[in-house]
Amino acid sequence: MSKSKSIYLIVLFFASKVWKGYSAKQISIDPYTKSDSQNNTQVEPCSFAYNKTVVAAVQTGRYYDGGSTNICWTKSIDGGINWTNRGCLPGISVAENGPYERVTDPTVAYDSKHKVWMIASLPYSVTVYTSAIAVSRSLVGTVG
Repeated sequence: MSKSKSIYLIVLFFASKVWKGYSAKQISIDPYTKSDSQNNTQVEPCSFAYNKTVVAAVQTGRYYDGGSTNICWTKSIDGGINWTNRGCLPGISVAENGPYERVTDPTVAYDSKHKVWMIASLPYSVTVYTSAIAVSRSLVGTVG
């Protein structure tokens, strides 16, 4: 048996012992139905936790040649057991009244001093070749 197959089997064995009794849970959905992107797709998740609050962001509506329709987020206030709030970032992509055709690479952060959640992303347009760095922010009490 090759070394890579051995490592794979060890990881599977370990995972089956650690996560016994747990099942996968869908925590977010793709609300977009654009004909030029892959509907019902959410990829490249990023999450950050502070105390028991967890915020996750994902590329939503992935394009075959890169980027996505928008960045969507979801929030848990009990350490990831339940995910009750979700939405998509406004004002970045054309899907949510923004100037950019696509957006990619979400990153989540929390500023505990100012009690502000942030989701950074890289919006861009494929027709006019412009790009930017966007940071969406929300006060801790207003995330979702």
